[in-house]
Amino acid sequence: MPKPLLRSLLAWLVLLVVRVVPTVASHLVGGELSYQYLGVSPTNSALHQYRITALIYNNSECTPGTNVSNYPDGRSNVFVSIYNKATGNLIDSRQGTQTFISLQISCGPVVTLNEPQPNGTFRLPRVANPIITPTQLSACTAPGGTPPRVRLCRYEAVVDLPESALGYYAVYSDGTRSMDVTNLRNPTQQNQTLYVEITPPRLFNSSPSFSDTAVVVICQGDTSLVLNNAVDPDGDRLVYAFSTPYNGPMNAPATFTPPPAAVTYADGYSAAAPFGTGAGNYIELNARTGLSRYSAAQSGRYVVAVEVQEYRSINGAEVLLGSTRREVQLVVQRCPTNQKPQFTAATLNTRSFTVEEGQSLSFNVAASDADGDPLTMRATSVLLDGFDGHNAEFAGLPGLLPPTSIAGSVTIRGTGGNVGGEFVFNTRCGDARPTPYDVVVTTTDAACGAKSVAEVFQITVIKATPPINITGSAVVCDLGSTYAYTAGGTAASAYQWKVYGGAIQGATTGATVQVRWNTVGTGRLTVQKIVEPACLSDSASRMVEIRPPVLVDAGPDATVCPTAQVRLGTPAQPGLSYQWSPATNLSSATSAQPIFTAVNTTASPITLTYTLTATTAEGCAATSTVQVRVNSAPTASITGPRSVCPEQLTGIRYSATGLAGSTFQWAIIGGTLVSGQGTSSIVVDFAADAEARSVSVIETSTTNCSGAPNTLAVSLDDGRVSLRLASVDAQSDARISLTLNTVGTPPPGSRITVLRREAGSMGAYTTVGNVANNAATFTDASLDTDARAYQYQLQLTNACGTVLSSTEHTTVRLEAVATQSQGGRDEGRVTLRWNRYLGLNIAQYAIFRRVDGGPEELVQIVPTTGAAQYTVELTTGSLGFNQCFRVRAQALPSDLESFSNEVCVNFANPLAFYNIITPNGDGRNDVVYIDNVQLYPGHTFSIFNRWGKEIYTTANYRNTWGGEGATAGVYYYVFKLADGTKKKGWFEIVK
Repeated sequence: MPKPLLRSLLAWLVLLVVRVVPTVASHLVGGELSYQYLGVSPTNSALHQYRITALIYNNSECTPGTNVSNYPDGRSNVFVSIYNKATGNLIDSRQGTQTFISLQISCGPVVTLNEPQPNGTFRLPRVANPIITPTQLSACTAPGGTPPRVRLCRYEAVVDLPESALGYYAVYSDGTRSMDVTNLRNPTQQNQTLYVEITPPRLFNSSPSFSDTAVVVICQGDTSLVLNNAVDPDGDRLVYAFSTPYNGPMNAPATFTPPPAAVTYADGYSAAAPFGTGAGNYIELNARTGLSRYSAAQSGRYVVAVEVQEYRSINGAEVLLGSTRREVQLVVQRCPTNQKPQFTAATLNTRSFTVEEGQSLSFNVAASDADGDPLTMRATSVLLDGFDGHNAEFAGLPGLLPPTSIAGSVTIRGTGGNVGGEFVFNTRCGDARPTPYDVVVTTTDAACGAKSVAEVFQITVIKATPPINITGSAVVCDLGSTYAYTAGGTAASAYQWKVYGGAIQGATTGATVQVRWNTVGTGRLTVQKIVEPACLSDSASRMVEIRPPVLVDAGPDATVCPTAQVRLGTPAQPGLSYQWSPATNLSSATSAQPIFTAVNTTASPITLTYTLTATTAEGCAATSTVQVRVNSAPTASITGPRSVCPEQLTGIRYSATGLAGSTFQWAIIGGTLVSGQGTSSIVVDFAADAEARSVSVIETSTTNCSGAPNTLAVSLDDGRVSLRLASVDAQSDARISLTLNTVGTPPPGSRITVLRREAGSMGAYTTVGNVANNAATFTDASLDTDARAYQYQLQLTNACGTVLSSTEHTTVRLEAVATQSQGGRDEGRVTLRWNRYLGLNIAQYAIFRRVDGGPEELVQIVPTTGAAQYTVELTTGSLGFNQCFRVRAQALPSDLESFSNEVCVNFANPLAFYNIITPNGDGRNDVVYIDNVQLYPGHTFSIFNRWGKEIYTTANYRNTWGGEGATAGVYYYVFKLADGTKKKGWFEIVK
């Protein structure tokens, strides 16, 4: 938050004399020069008129014991020197050297003073000299003493100046500074020089004017903001900076080289440090608004200068026009205890605004005083110029414009420590400018040691944003059509359109207009936003090329049959390119006369529309359409047998279904057309020895359109069914799988019937299912192949109703009977018995065995003998406890084999121990022998002598120990099974 502007005595406090010097008089406490360009002189067109204004802040103190003024009423005249900037020479005013009488009447007896005019200078008479010292509150006593009176003396005259391409300098010097200026060396020996640069007449420029008075009291040890804001009547951009006060000569030199001589600062002071460099001293200036911030640690008088530079954009470049300077004497003194007013946070939140011409802007300004003192708020701006000026107001008041100022003001008062008002600016056409409007608001409390705050609010008015472009056709070729054009950019409530070479059709003020062009050549549109009835934005424009119309002809309509061809369009014209749409069925989409090939797959005529677009090289286009009617294509369908049987080849009837009134042309292959040619129904006799047979027909409609031949292939139904194999499923004895196929050509859609009965039965077959005539397998489930064998046969009915049967196949049923071992060297046996397989030429039967769930292995091959039953005995008991057998009937040389059912038998195979061995090498009882020991894996076998000493032990014994290392005698054994069961006994070794 910026610190407030502190100024004593209602914001216009005057200079306070801090040291009494009764023997020396002084009157200058600041000033500034400004000018206004008025135009060509009405009496001499070679001269240009300017109004020159000098504001001199004059000490008007009369009280003895204070810094008494020698000019309490101010000089009656000041004499300004003006120089031609191009040459540096003094411009002769031709007013000569005169002496004027100045009467000083404010301090009692009238004092008469002479005022001689230096030769060549311009006289500026005094036009006003009001006292600007505000009235003190009756109960207040200032710690630093009573402030002196100050007059603001205004001097003004209209001068005629000769033409100058570069402009002019105006200089005025006076020689009675106060002797007690703290920061100047020998201040009474240094003049106060005011200086302004005047722009040349061709720029039509007037200088900015400061909007506030120049004398300020600063409270010692506090931070104060001083307002140096200026108003430029031309709206030029202003840049503020501290400058050096000037000390030019009193006379009027014949030549002048800017700038004037600078003042000489006392030791420790400078333009950058007017209060010195010690702690608590600093200055700061806002280059954009002119608000300056001061802090001084010591009381006294201090001279500073503020320069305002004026910039203007000329031919796209910003140019420095000149500068105006103000000299200010700042009085630093002790102030009564009083808290400063403060603007509210909401007020300071936004201080820069932007608004378009024609729009309204409003913002609130409010301040408060922590002491609860009454507040006065003053708003000053060029916008507050009364009822007939800008449409702006503050707190409902349009402002009061002094006769000599371009900035007006509104003053409002508040109670209870609060004051505020709303600033409203209703912009108008012409208010836009590149630089902002300043609204200077000052708030002062009514208290002893009154303090103020000030802030500058800036309002930038821009021209209404113009349309950024116009969108729409840049090339038109059809003078009979309307074209839409739209203004781009942000929307406005209304637009002003202008059309050259055409006319707007319909509404004329919308963002989009319809234009009909009426002149071949170049047309143009412009559009502006309407801000208010007499205020328009800048314009956007669009050039439109209006070309002659294009002539195009897609040719006459046509009616054709399917597959027929016809040429569309007319001969190509030079300079045109062509495009057909759609391109379907055309030989070329870009030819002026493509070939159309008719296609119609529907049962009704269709009408196709083709659009031809012809385009010039410049982009102008025109279209033409043509319609082609494509009659439906006759598509006769044939009804009749698709297959014939060898036993019935004659008198076969066929018929065709087509459009009403059509004729039919028939053709027969592999037979003879007996009757019906030309009609929709015929009779055909087929030859028995024909290699191929077919019936074809071509339909011709009443529109003389012929369809494509429709051919019905006729096959000879000589199909036969074959049962190749019947086999018990290797995965389940409850299923039998059949392998089958058909030979020849069975009737389309016919099915094969599967028949079954028990083998050996003479009873009728049972139907167990049917499959498609191209099926390769069939599975018959839920059977008991362990109890019986089954016989199968397949049947197929041909198109003539003849039932065709396959050969019969009988499956193999296997039976098994086990004979258990009788002990000793005797081994268990199994007897296998099965029936022969019927239906194939079986070469042999293969016997397979699985032991204790192990893999299947081939045991024996039994050649076929033609017998109805086969019996085989196998000595196999010692191989395992559970043994399963299956027989495979194998046909050779084919790879076909039929599985029997699987049968399983069990063998006890108990362990048996013998109690004597005779290891003499005769091959009999040479080792300790245990029956079936190999069938008990995981066992251990240990032998002990009669003293219990282990002499032999092994795992998984295999009848191999023959008494090695043992003498004749009785021995004991322990046989321990894998489950922990033990068998004990004894045996004798006999040698």
